Amino acid sequence: MALYDGWAAGYNAYLRSGKLRDPTCKGKPWVKPITRMDLHYRGEQLATSPTSSLFISGLVDAAPPTGGASRARVAGGADLSALTRQLDPPTGLSQSNGASFGSRATRSGGGMVLANPHAPWRGTERWWMVHLKVPGVYDVMGGTLSGYPPIGIGFNRHVAWTHTTSTARRFVLFQLKLVPGDPTSYLVDGRPEKMRQQTVTAAGRTHTFYSAELTAKPLAAACAASPQVTLDDGSTVDIRDACPVLRDYRQTGTLDDPGAWLFNEWIRRAPPFTGALFSDPFDPSRPLDTPRILNTANPAVLQALGAAVKSLRDHGVPLNATLRRTQHAPQSKDIPIHGCWQCFQRVDAANETPISVPGPAGILEHGPYGQVTNGPNMILTIELRKDGPRAEGILAPSQATDRTSPWYANMTRLFSKKGWVRLRFTAGELARDRGARETGLP
Repeated sequence: MALYDGWAAGYNAYLRSGKLRDPTCKGKPWVKPITRMDLHYRGEQLATSPTSSLFISGLVDAAPPTGGASRARVAGGADLSALTRQLDPPTGLSQSNGASFGSRATRSGGGMVLANPHAPWRGTERWWMVHLKVPGVYDVMGGTLSGYPPIGIGFNRHVAWTHTTSTARRFVLFQLKLVPGDPTSYLVDGRPEKMRQQTVTAAGRTHTFYSAELTAKPLAAACAASPQVTLDDGSTVDIRDACPVLRDYRQTGTLDDPGAWLFNEWIRRAPPFTGALFSDPFDPSRPLDTPRILNTANPAVLQALGAAVKSLRDHGVPLNATLRRTQHAPQSKDIPIHGCWQCFQRVDAANETPISVPGPAGILEHGPYGQVTNGPNMILTIELRKDGPRAEGILAPSQATDRTSPWYANMTRLFSKKGWVRLRFTAGELARDRGARETGLP
């Protein structure tokens, strides 16, 4: 509990200091002192965001049907297809990267971990970096989500860890029959069970592009063979100018590869990898080579290209535009961001197609055209040595959300240049760092 108590004490001390300058928060009535329980509630919110929080609206808005509607609902049963759509993972879900190596796989003989979580660059679900200590109990460095003290990805002197998103369902659904004539009772093992009502109140709430390697060239060929595409709305798009762009695209997510933005916009609209994008099936005996044949017989493949071409033209963007021209940080259009849709360093940038991402209240990715909304947040490499961990990393969105802070965009600019920093952890490293500062709380 000392970690939670210290975190709350530090937060409250900062509020009392009068140093809060962020216009988003300064003077707002909802900015109040917090307690240990507030932090526990935040942890519960995060833990349930992909699970029981999906049922909050159903629980709170549930009301027994009356009259004829009651009889019809009992007879017709639940709308299972609608329920499945609500609970299935979104197709645009961004996942993370992580890798670990045991002592036998490293030159130094110590374990190593790469942590590269992908998450929103704005809002409460973005990562921030921290080094927390409880003397004699807890000494951990890494990152966590806003408002939650325990470090979710990071390292101490002996171990390092990371994690990623799971698209699996975390629950099992059962359909129970209502008692005929009594819509607020259901049958359990043949016996009626009365529903209980509870009143609640709530406050307001190098990027090698693998998919490009597989699809860019055959897509260019299919484009040349069918330079006119009819979209779902019946309109026709001439895509012939996109064909040489795709043919010459170097299939990366670097800043200066012409055609990267066009390919990004196509892959966002194309059929999913697990759908009809490829004509050959996945072969478990050849996991690295299958599937790999673009399904050019599927009209949705070229329709997606037609929609991408139309989108770029509507926004006045050349078809051969680079990411340097189109994809930028939330802080400034002058900070270009490398990375691409569905590549190792996956980056999601706003266009006219919002992407729904699961969260406590659902996060909708939107913003000015080309602005990064989701992607690599905190990138860490950790090597566990006998003399202590050696770590390097960067927080791509930067540490502060306050536009007046010197830490609002410093790491984002460094990330744009593919740089990062040494993370000093041991007492000796911190003593040698003239800029290091430790804040202690009773």
